[in-house]
Amino acid sequence: MRRKSIDTTHGWVKYGRYRYECSKCGEYHYPGDKELELSEVSQMSSKKEDELTRLSVRLPYAEAVKTYEELTGLRASSSVTHRVVQETGKKFKGKAIEHKPLKGDGKEHVGSDGTMVNIREEGWKEVKVGGYYKTDKEGEKVQVRYVGTTESREEIGRQLYELTGRPGLEQTEQLGFIGDGAEWLDEIREEHFVKSTRILDYYHVSEYVGNLGKVFYGEGKGKEWIEEKLEQIKAGAVKDVEKSLRRMKAKTAEQREELEKTSRYLKNHEGHMKYDEYKRLGFHIGSGVIEAGCKYVIGHRFKRSGMRWSRKGAEHLLCLRVAYLNDDWERVQNARWN
Repeated sequence: MRRKSIDTTHGWVKYGRYRYECSKCGEYHYPGDKELELSEVSQMSSKKEDELTRLSVRLPYAEAVKTYEELTGLRASSSVTHRVVQETGKKFKGKAIEHKPLKGDGKEHVGSDGTMVNIREEGWKEVKVGGYYKTDKEGEKVQVRYVGTTESREEIGRQLYELTGRPGLEQTEQLGFIGDGAEWLDEIREEHFVKSTRILDYYHVSEYVGNLGKVFYGEGKGKEWIEEKLEQIKAGAVKDVEKSLRRMKAKTAEQREELEKTSRYLKNHEGHMKYDEYKRLGFHIGSGVIEAGCKYVIGHRFKRSGMRWSRKGAEHLLCLRVAYLNDDWERVQNARWN
Protein backbone atom coordinates (compact mmCIF):
# COMPACT_ATOMS: atom_id res chain seq x y z
CA MET A 1 0.00 0.00 0.00
CA ARG A 2 1.46 3.35 -1.09
CA ARG A 3 0.09 6.64 0.23
CA LYS A 4 -0.36 9.75 -1.88
CA SER A 5 -1.43 13.34 -1.18
CA ILE A 6 -3.85 15.06 -3.60
CA ASP A 7 -4.69 18.77 -3.75
CA THR A 8 -8.48 18.65 -4.14
CA THR A 9 -11.39 21.10 -4.11
CA HIS A 10 -11.77 20.17 -0.43
CA GLY A 11 -8.11 20.71 0.46
CA TRP A 12 -5.27 18.21 0.69
CA VAL A 13 -6.38 14.58 0.94
CA LYS A 14 -4.24 11.50 1.59
CA TYR A 15 -5.24 8.09 0.34
CA GLY A 16 -3.67 4.69 0.01
CA ARG A 17 -3.46 2.73 -3.23
CA TYR A 18 -1.87 -0.54 -4.28
CA ARG A 19 1.12 -0.72 -6.56
CA TYR A 20 1.39 -3.50 -9.14
CA GLU A 21 4.42 -4.63 -11.09
CA CYS A 22 4.04 -5.66 -14.72
CA SER A 23 5.47 -9.17 -15.19
CA LYS A 24 6.47 -8.38 -18.79
CA CYS A 25 8.05 -4.92 -18.64
CA GLY A 26 8.83 -4.68 -14.92
CA GLU A 27 7.21 -1.23 -14.60
CA TYR A 28 5.05 -0.30 -11.65
CA HIS A 29 1.41 0.78 -12.09
CA TYR A 30 -1.20 2.32 -9.82
CA PRO A 31 -4.68 1.32 -11.08
CA GLY A 32 -6.26 3.42 -8.34
CA ASP A 33 -4.70 6.59 -9.81
CA LYS A 34 -6.20 5.83 -13.22
CA GLU A 35 -9.57 5.00 -11.73
CA LEU A 36 -9.62 8.38 -9.97
CA GLU A 37 -8.30 10.13 -13.12
CA LEU A 38 -5.40 11.68 -11.23
CA SER A 39 -3.28 14.10 -13.17
CA GLU A 40 0.24 13.40 -14.37
CA VAL A 41 0.86 17.15 -14.68
CA SER A 42 0.21 18.31 -11.12
CA GLN A 43 -0.75 17.10 -7.67
CA MET A 44 -4.23 18.55 -8.11
CA SER A 45 -7.39 16.55 -8.55
CA SER A 46 -8.98 16.56 -11.99
CA LYS A 47 -11.83 18.74 -10.73
CA LYS A 48 -9.49 21.41 -9.35
CA GLU A 49 -7.44 21.39 -12.55
CA ASP A 50 -10.62 21.78 -14.57
CA GLU A 51 -11.90 24.68 -12.48
CA LEU A 52 -8.61 26.57 -12.75
CA THR A 53 -8.43 25.89 -16.50
CA ARG A 54 -11.90 27.31 -17.03
CA LEU A 55 -10.96 30.45 -15.14
CA SER A 56 -7.70 30.74 -17.10
CA VAL A 57 -9.41 30.80 -20.49
CA ARG A 58 -11.25 33.91 -19.30
CA LEU A 59 -8.66 35.65 -17.12
CA PRO A 60 -4.86 36.11 -17.02
CA TYR A 61 -3.27 33.28 -15.06
CA ALA A 62 -2.49 35.37 -11.98
CA GLU A 63 -6.03 36.77 -11.90
CA ALA A 64 -7.51 33.31 -12.41
CA VAL A 65 -5.60 31.96 -9.40
CA LYS A 66 -6.49 34.98 -7.25
CA THR A 67 -10.17 34.64 -8.18
CA TYR A 68 -10.10 30.93 -7.41
CA GLU A 69 -8.55 31.52 -3.99
CA GLU A 70 -11.09 34.25 -3.16
CA LEU A 71 -14.03 32.03 -4.18
CA THR A 72 -12.90 28.78 -2.57
CA GLY A 73 -10.45 29.75 0.17
CA LEU A 74 -8.02 27.22 -1.33
CA ARG A 75 -4.46 27.89 -2.46
CA ALA A 76 -3.33 27.56 -6.05
CA SER A 77 -0.14 28.25 -7.99
CA SER A 78 0.04 30.43 -11.11
CA SER A 79 2.96 28.47 -12.54
CA VAL A 80 1.29 25.09 -11.96
CA THR A 81 -1.99 26.41 -13.37
CA HIS A 82 -0.14 27.64 -16.46
CA ARG A 83 1.43 24.21 -16.93
CA VAL A 84 -1.94 22.46 -16.52
CA VAL A 85 -3.64 24.74 -19.03
CA GLN A 86 -0.87 24.32 -21.58
CA GLU A 87 -0.87 20.52 -21.29
CA THR A 88 -4.65 20.46 -21.60
CA GLY A 89 -4.52 22.68 -24.68
CA LYS A 90 -1.78 20.52 -26.19
CA LYS A 91 -3.96 17.42 -25.80
CA PHE A 92 -7.07 19.12 -27.14
CA LYS A 93 -5.43 20.84 -30.11
CA GLY A 94 -6.02 18.96 -33.31
CA LYS A 95 -9.16 17.21 -32.10
CA ALA A 96 -11.83 17.25 -34.78
CA ILE A 97 -13.98 20.38 -34.58
CA GLU A 98 -17.54 19.40 -33.89
CA HIS A 99 -20.33 20.70 -36.10
CA LYS A 100 -23.54 21.51 -34.26
CA PRO A 101 -26.72 22.76 -35.96
CA LEU A 102 -27.27 26.44 -35.26
CA LYS A 103 -30.41 27.97 -33.84
CA GLY A 104 -32.50 30.30 -35.98
CA ASP A 105 -34.70 30.21 -39.07
CA GLY A 106 -32.75 32.70 -41.16
CA LYS A 107 -29.59 32.59 -43.24
CA GLU A 108 -26.29 31.00 -42.33
CA HIS A 109 -23.17 33.14 -42.55
CA VAL A 110 -19.50 32.25 -42.41
CA GLY A 111 -16.45 34.49 -42.44
CA SER A 112 -13.05 35.28 -41.00
CA ASP A 113 -10.91 38.20 -39.94
CA GLY A 114 -7.58 38.79 -38.28
CA THR A 115 -6.25 40.76 -35.33
CA MET A 116 -2.72 41.40 -34.12
CA VAL A 117 -1.22 39.70 -31.06
CA ASN A 118 2.25 40.28 -29.58
CA ILE A 119 4.27 37.09 -30.11
CA ARG A 120 7.62 36.74 -28.37
CA GLU A 121 10.65 37.07 -30.67
CA GLU A 122 8.33 37.81 -33.60
CA GLY A 123 6.52 41.01 -32.66
CA TRP A 124 2.91 41.75 -33.55
CA LYS A 125 1.52 38.94 -35.69
CA GLU A 126 -1.94 38.31 -37.09
CA VAL A 127 -4.14 35.76 -35.35
CA LYS A 128 -7.16 34.64 -37.36
CA VAL A 129 -10.68 34.16 -36.05
CA GLY A 130 -13.52 32.53 -37.95
CA GLY A 131 -17.21 32.70 -37.23
CA TYR A 132 -20.26 30.69 -38.25
CA TYR A 133 -23.66 32.07 -37.34
CA LYS A 134 -27.31 32.12 -38.23
CA THR A 135 -29.99 34.79 -38.19
CA ASP A 136 -33.66 34.72 -37.29
CA LYS A 137 -36.49 35.64 -39.66
CA GLU A 138 -35.94 39.33 -38.87
CA GLY A 139 -32.29 39.08 -39.82
CA GLU A 140 -30.93 39.38 -36.28
CA LYS A 141 -27.97 37.25 -35.20
CA VAL A 142 -29.10 34.30 -33.09
CA GLN A 143 -26.05 32.19 -32.35
CA VAL A 144 -22.34 32.29 -33.20
CA ARG A 145 -19.71 29.57 -33.04
CA TYR A 146 -16.03 30.36 -33.41
CA VAL A 147 -12.70 28.95 -34.50
CA GLY A 148 -9.30 30.56 -34.16
CA THR A 149 -5.61 29.93 -34.78
CA THR A 150 -2.18 31.54 -34.69
CA GLU A 151 -1.27 29.38 -37.66
CA SER A 152 -1.84 29.71 -41.40
CA ARG A 153 -4.83 30.88 -43.45
CA GLU A 154 -5.08 27.29 -44.68
CA GLU A 155 -5.62 26.20 -41.09
CA ILE A 156 -8.39 28.72 -40.40
CA GLY A 157 -10.02 27.63 -43.65
CA ARG A 158 -9.88 23.99 -42.57
CA GLN A 159 -11.34 24.85 -39.19
CA LEU A 160 -14.19 26.82 -40.76
CA TYR A 161 -14.93 23.91 -43.06
CA GLU A 162 -15.12 21.55 -40.09
CA LEU A 163 -17.19 24.02 -38.06
CA THR A 164 -19.82 24.30 -40.80
CA GLY A 165 -20.14 20.53 -41.11
CA ARG A 166 -18.00 19.96 -44.22
CA PRO A 167 -20.72 21.26 -46.56
CA GLY A 168 -20.96 19.75 -50.03
CA LEU A 169 -20.87 21.82 -53.20
CA GLU A 170 -24.63 22.37 -53.32
CA GLN A 171 -24.89 23.04 -49.58
CA THR A 172 -22.53 25.99 -49.86
CA GLU A 173 -25.15 27.76 -51.98
CA GLN A 174 -27.09 28.42 -48.78
CA LEU A 175 -24.17 30.22 -47.10
CA GLY A 176 -23.24 33.87 -47.07
CA PHE A 177 -19.45 34.24 -47.05
CA ILE A 178 -18.74 37.67 -45.60
CA GLY A 179 -15.55 39.63 -45.02
CA ASP A 180 -13.29 42.38 -46.28
CA GLY A 181 -11.49 42.30 -49.61
CA ALA A 182 -8.45 40.26 -48.49
CA GLU A 183 -7.27 37.74 -51.08
CA TRP A 184 -6.82 34.99 -48.49
CA LEU A 185 -10.56 35.09 -47.78
CA ASP A 186 -11.31 34.51 -51.45
CA GLU A 187 -8.87 31.59 -51.41
CA ILE A 188 -10.71 30.01 -48.47
CA ARG A 189 -14.04 30.49 -50.22
CA GLU A 190 -12.76 28.96 -53.45
CA GLU A 191 -11.43 25.92 -51.62
CA HIS A 192 -14.24 25.19 -49.17
CA PHE A 193 -17.35 27.30 -49.94
CA VAL A 194 -17.20 27.77 -53.68
CA LYS A 195 -20.92 28.33 -54.31
CA SER A 196 -21.50 30.55 -51.28
CA THR A 197 -22.62 34.15 -51.75
CA ARG A 198 -19.46 36.24 -51.40
CA ILE A 199 -20.31 39.50 -49.64
CA LEU A 200 -17.82 42.34 -49.36
CA ASP A 201 -18.23 44.00 -45.98
CA TYR A 202 -20.21 47.19 -46.59
CA TYR A 203 -18.43 49.10 -43.83
CA HIS A 204 -15.05 48.59 -45.45
CA VAL A 205 -16.52 50.05 -48.64
CA SER A 206 -17.90 53.01 -46.70
CA GLU A 207 -14.42 53.73 -45.31
CA TYR A 208 -12.97 54.02 -48.82
CA VAL A 209 -15.82 56.22 -50.05
CA GLY A 210 -15.75 58.27 -46.83
CA ASN A 211 -12.04 59.02 -47.08
CA LEU A 212 -12.39 60.02 -50.71
CA GLY A 213 -15.29 62.40 -49.99
CA LYS A 214 -13.44 64.11 -47.16
CA VAL A 215 -10.27 64.60 -49.21
CA PHE A 216 -12.18 66.12 -52.15
CA TYR A 217 -14.97 68.09 -50.46
CA GLY A 218 -14.15 68.48 -46.76
CA GLU A 219 -16.46 67.79 -43.84
CA GLY A 220 -19.53 69.75 -44.97
CA LYS A 221 -20.21 69.06 -48.63
CA GLY A 222 -18.21 65.88 -48.29
CA LYS A 223 -20.78 64.39 -45.90
CA GLU A 224 -23.59 64.91 -48.41
CA TRP A 225 -21.49 63.46 -51.25
CA ILE A 226 -20.53 60.43 -49.17
CA GLU A 227 -24.14 59.70 -48.17
CA GLU A 228 -25.30 59.97 -51.78
CA LYS A 229 -22.65 57.56 -53.08
CA LEU A 230 -23.22 55.04 -50.30
CA GLU A 231 -26.96 55.04 -50.93
CA GLN A 232 -26.25 54.29 -54.59
CA ILE A 233 -23.94 51.44 -53.61
CA LYS A 234 -26.50 49.95 -51.22
CA ALA A 235 -29.08 50.16 -53.99
CA GLY A 236 -26.85 48.08 -56.27
CA ALA A 237 -25.69 50.94 -58.51
CA VAL A 238 -21.94 50.38 -58.06
CA LYS A 239 -21.20 50.96 -61.75
CA ASP A 240 -22.89 54.36 -61.59
CA VAL A 241 -20.63 55.32 -58.70
CA GLU A 242 -17.60 54.11 -60.66
CA LYS A 243 -18.62 56.31 -63.60
CA SER A 244 -18.95 59.36 -61.34
CA LEU A 245 -15.49 58.70 -59.92
CA ARG A 246 -14.01 58.66 -63.43
CA ARG A 247 -15.36 62.19 -63.96
CA MET A 248 -13.67 63.51 -60.81
CA LYS A 249 -10.54 65.63 -61.35
CA ALA A 250 -7.84 65.43 -58.70
CA LYS A 251 -6.06 68.69 -57.89
CA THR A 252 -3.57 67.40 -55.32
CA ALA A 253 -1.41 64.32 -54.92
CA GLU A 254 -3.53 63.26 -51.92
CA GLN A 255 -6.74 63.50 -53.93
CA ARG A 256 -5.18 61.57 -56.80
CA GLU A 257 -4.03 58.80 -54.46
CA GLU A 258 -7.42 58.44 -52.75
CA LEU A 259 -9.29 58.54 -56.06
CA GLU A 260 -7.11 55.83 -57.61
CA LYS A 261 -7.31 53.68 -54.48
CA THR A 262 -11.10 53.90 -54.18
CA SER A 263 -11.69 53.40 -57.91
CA ARG A 264 -9.48 50.32 -57.91
CA TYR A 265 -11.20 48.92 -54.83
CA LEU A 266 -14.69 49.28 -56.29
CA LYS A 267 -13.62 47.85 -59.64
CA ASN A 268 -11.91 44.81 -58.10
CA HIS A 269 -14.85 43.94 -55.83
CA GLU A 270 -17.94 45.15 -57.69
CA GLY A 271 -19.13 41.54 -58.14
CA HIS A 272 -19.38 41.18 -54.36
CA MET A 273 -21.29 44.40 -53.69
CA LYS A 274 -24.84 43.48 -54.74
CA TYR A 275 -26.17 44.73 -51.44
CA ASP A 276 -29.76 45.19 -52.56
CA GLU A 277 -29.86 41.53 -53.63
CA TYR A 278 -28.12 40.30 -50.47
CA LYS A 279 -30.62 42.10 -48.24
CA ARG A 280 -33.52 40.74 -50.26
CA LEU A 281 -32.16 37.22 -49.74
CA GLY A 282 -31.82 37.79 -46.00
CA PHE A 283 -28.02 38.05 -45.75
CA HIS A 284 -26.07 40.53 -43.66
CA ILE A 285 -24.02 43.05 -45.62
CA GLY A 286 -21.62 43.89 -42.81
CA SER A 287 -19.05 41.67 -41.12
CA GLY A 288 -19.64 43.19 -37.69
CA VAL A 289 -20.36 39.82 -36.11
CA ILE A 290 -17.02 38.44 -37.30
CA GLU A 291 -15.08 41.57 -36.33
CA ALA A 292 -16.70 41.53 -32.90
CA GLY A 293 -15.48 37.93 -32.62
CA CYS A 294 -11.90 39.17 -32.89
CA LYS A 295 -12.42 41.29 -29.77
CA TYR A 296 -14.47 38.65 -27.97
CA VAL A 297 -12.23 35.66 -28.71
CA ILE A 298 -8.81 37.33 -28.88
CA GLY A 299 -8.87 40.88 -27.56
CA HIS A 300 -10.44 40.18 -24.16
CA ARG A 301 -7.86 37.51 -23.28
CA PHE A 302 -4.75 37.93 -25.42
CA LYS A 303 -4.36 41.70 -25.83
CA ARG A 304 -4.35 43.06 -22.32
CA SER A 305 -1.72 45.58 -21.33
CA GLY A 306 1.83 44.21 -21.49
CA MET A 307 0.86 40.73 -22.69
CA ARG A 308 3.30 38.77 -24.86
CA TRP A 309 2.89 35.15 -25.88
CA SER A 310 4.90 32.26 -27.18
CA ARG A 311 3.25 31.02 -30.37
CA LYS A 312 2.59 27.57 -28.91
CA GLY A 313 1.34 29.03 -25.66
CA ALA A 314 -1.14 31.27 -27.46
CA GLU A 315 -2.29 28.43 -29.72
CA HIS A 316 -2.89 26.00 -26.85
CA LEU A 317 -4.85 28.56 -24.83
CA LEU A 318 -6.78 29.75 -27.89
CA CYS A 319 -8.14 26.31 -28.76
CA LEU A 320 -9.39 25.99 -25.16
CA ARG A 321 -10.94 29.47 -25.16
CA VAL A 322 -12.78 28.75 -28.40
CA ALA A 323 -14.13 25.49 -26.98
CA TYR A 324 -15.29 27.31 -23.84
CA LEU A 325 -17.03 30.09 -25.80
CA ASN A 326 -18.69 27.50 -28.03
CA ASP A 327 -20.11 25.64 -25.00
CA ASP A 328 -17.97 22.67 -26.02
CA TRP A 329 -16.10 22.11 -22.76
CA GLU A 330 -17.13 18.47 -22.35
CA ARG A 331 -14.86 17.56 -25.27
CA VAL A 332 -11.96 19.32 -23.53
CA GLN A 333 -12.58 17.25 -20.41
CA ASN A 334 -12.70 14.04 -22.46
CA ALA A 335 -9.46 14.92 -24.24
CA ARG A 336 -7.63 15.21 -20.91
CA TRP A 337 -8.05 11.50 -20.19
CA ASN A 338 -8.06 9.96 -23.69
